[in-house]
Amino acid sequence: MDFDRAAQRFARDQNKLKAQRQARQTNKALSAKAQREAAIRKQQAQKLLAERQRKQRQAEYVEQYMRQCDRNLHVKALSSSSSSLQLQPTSIHGEGDKISLPPSVLEHLTSSSQDDGTATASSSPWTFRIGILNPNYSFPQSKLIQDMVPPDDRDDDGAMDDDDDDNQAEKLAPYREELSHKYLAWTHGTVVEFTQEEGHVGLPFGIARALIEQAGDAISVTRTVDPAGAATAKQPIDLPGENDDENDSMDVETVNHENNNDDDGGEKTAGHLAWGKFDVPNALVEISLVQLPKGRACTLVPTQEALEKGFYNLKDIKLVLEQSLIRTRAVLSLNDVVHSWHRGVQYDVQVSQLEPADYHAVVCINTDITVEFGAPPEQEGQEKEEGRRRRDDLYDG
Repeated sequence: MDFDRAAQRFARDQNKLKAQRQARQTNKALSAKAQREAAIRKQQAQKLLAERQRKQRQAEYVEQYMRQCDRNLHVKALSSSSSSLQLQPTSIHGEGDKISLPPSVLEHLTSSSQDDGTATASSSPWTFRIGILNPNYSFPQSKLIQDMVPPDDRDDDGAMDDDDDDNQAEKLAPYREELSHKYLAWTHGTVVEFTQEEGHVGLPFGIARALIEQAGDAISVTRTVDPAGAATAKQPIDLPGENDDENDSMDVETVNHENNNDDDGGEKTAGHLAWGKFDVPNALVEISLVQLPKGRACTLVPTQEALEKGFYNLKDIKLVLEQSLIRTRAVLSLNDVVHSWHRGVQYDVQVSQLEPADYHAVVCINTDITVEFGAPPEQEGQEKEEGRRRRDDLYDG
């Protein structure tokens, strides 16, 4: 009997020891699994932290890049109360790129120049970026900006070295592309006078057309209405007679429109309001002060309409264009349409290339700029096709 009890006790002890060994093995396995999971979680947390830090560094880098580009271009807001000055456009007389601004802008420019210790007058005119902001814009939108990677040495200032003229235009490509997202349309111009009504900017025909054509269907257009004429137009012309009802329906809107005809011999001084002469953007226009580089060369391509008028039959074409540029233009932007006249006939040419090409805009006065002519797109295609045929004939021979 004692032997049986001892055997049973031994079996119980063995089972207990076996259960303890299994528990220890299980706990050890669970501990190893927990350690592995903890290590994985730690690695994931480190990756997330590294990714957040990378994105933060990239965001700081691209913001610094944009600020550096603005500094190089000397971009300045024209309002002390907000980050940008946005004005309601009105139509003014003028053939070129000279806008009309309110007196408060002149006061801001002169006061800021004095505060900066810079002279208000220089060899170059005040130049402005004139643009219609995209209401849906958020920074960054450019794919080139989004793909920018901070340099390994973190020498951010060296990335925008002003002395590296050969690669400057390429380095500024992300900046220009970002502007194309920030603005529905933009161009550049100078100022003719500071007499515009506060809250408004006077746009000549060329500037207004450039903004409208760039923006396309994204904006609507309107025409500047003479307040005096509009008030008079609301009053019916009451003439005596039997058909009083018909006379009551007549207003002076048509008369005012006829009086605004460019052929009426009225006042056409540049900068003066041109009531209802042409369409202007029905949107606020942002005006920013910029310092554009002086142009070294530009390539102009005649429009199809200019070709039909016999553009290449003109004598001294360069002289004709230079006179038009001197008379009407102070800045040139890529794709601008420049109007030139010869013996009362208008010939339009489009700006296809600029040097330097950093900002796709240059100052063209008080500088020695070389003017060249490019072939129209149709002619370039024909020349390429003829060259291809000549090469094919040479190989066949």
